[in-house]
Amino acid sequence: MKNLKKIEDIKVLLLTAPYGNGHAQVAKSLEEAFKEKGFQNVIVKDFYTESSELYSKFSQMMYLQSYKPYGRFFYGIFYYGTDKISSPEKISSPYISIGYHMLKNLIEDVKPDILVNTFPVESSYIYSKYKNIPLYTVVTDYYASGTWLSTVTRKTFVATEAVRNAVRKKGIDHKKVAVTGIPIRRHFEEPIEVEAVYEKYKLKKNMLTLLIVAGAFGVFTSIKNIVEEVSEAGTYQIIVVCGKNRKLYRELHEHTEGSENIHLFGYCESSRINEFMSVSDLMLTKAGGIMLSEAVARGIPLILHNPVYGQELENAKFFSSQEAAVITRNHSEIVESVNNLLGDRAKLSHMKKRIKNIHQPNSGLKIVEQITRDYYHV
Repeated sequence: MKNLKKIEDIKVLLLTAPYGNGHAQVAKSLEEAFKEKGFQNVIVKDFYTESSELYSKFSQMMYLQSYKPYGRFFYGIFYYGTDKISSPEKISSPYISIGYHMLKNLIEDVKPDILVNTFPVESSYIYSKYKNIPLYTVVTDYYASGTWLSTVTRKTFVATEAVRNAVRKKGIDHKKVAVTGIPIRRHFEEPIEVEAVYEKYKLKKNMLTLLIVAGAFGVFTSIKNIVEEVSEAGTYQIIVVCGKNRKLYRELHEHTEGSENIHLFGYCESSRINEFMSVSDLMLTKAGGIMLSEAVARGIPLILHNPVYGQELENAKFFSSQEAAVITRNHSEIVESVNNLLGDRAKLSHMKKRIKNIHQPNSGLKIVEQITRDYYHV
């Protein structure tokens, strides 16, 4: 057996990617968990962006195209097609070949003792190049397509028992798959003083609250009409987070100025999103794995709008199957769902209980503990 290092001397390399915010957020949460457990040499790298800024911008643009009709079609073919291919390395190789030389240099420079991957198309390909370094994969959605999986990865960490069972059916040894939940930032799991949040944002405690989060790239359309129709009832207050969509913020601001029951925000740090979730009764958002995991931690029922074929659709289907979310496809369905759910306290309470049942607390720490035990062969 090789000589194993002390925890403080172990070098951990966390690999992430620039598509949406989820992968980077998981990597950051894991970095904090490793350090909390005594690891002092933890490095997070988005080697796509660092190896080729042009490629990174192009690929992010293609990611956004998946929200358009033709983009949905081709992305769906790729995503579900990977489940039918027996060798994920054949899929991954073209996607990371651009970053391979940078990754090679990075690994030779850092000389990591542990590799942790938080993005799907790299796992098998990375391991095929660096079999002497233990590789662990953290799946950041409630479904694992073929690109996440490799029979030679030391351990794959997944969100739920349902994902674990699905992974086993794809030929992965069940001993190499652990249900830990998806790592999220710690404050979503910590107690919060809701009275202070109501006061801070001038919210009314006696009104039901709808939280609308447009997503990291502000992908929702028709939000202005949705806000107008929902607010017409006059019995709800609405928090709208426009994200990076400045045009949406300006339009809504012009349209809702003077309304005391509509509260608009642009880009918000996670601490503010956490505050909004703590006082909201229902959230309308897209079905990204991290946003869903944060909602799970706070126990807030969901309306998941028009999920894209692939991980978003599979996430949405899972939450719908658990009676924790409603899926909508157009803005009239959104308005109908908002009114039906906010008008039915018993239904909301049921959904709140169901979504809380999905929660796996302290996911990051659980993953780090299992990686540590595996590294030391405990």
